[in-house]
Amino acid sequence: MAYELYFGGEVKSRHVADLVTVVYAVRGLRDYWDAESTGSMDLKEDMTFTWRNDLPPRPQAYLLKKRDAQGKPNDREIEQVINDLLAQPPKSRK
Repeated sequence: MAYELYFGGEVKSRHVADLVTVVYAVRGLRDYWDAESTGSMDLKEDMTFTWRNDLPPRPQAYLLKKRDAQGKPNDREIEQVINDLLAQPPKSRK
């Protein structure tokens, strides 16, 4: 709903890196991700970026989804974690 309001009531597809960031900030890597810190981000003026292993390391990293035994990323698992958290009603105050 927040994204709908942000886009003036229009439903648009939106990348969910911000939600993933919150899950990572609260829960850490867990068994969802690994962190890659070799290299650093090359940020462009238009705010696009690439991760370049040939750049000197900085205090930066990016998340890599864990993969199952068949090599498939755990997209559905992470989506389910986020959906479960979004669907939880707030705890009542006493």
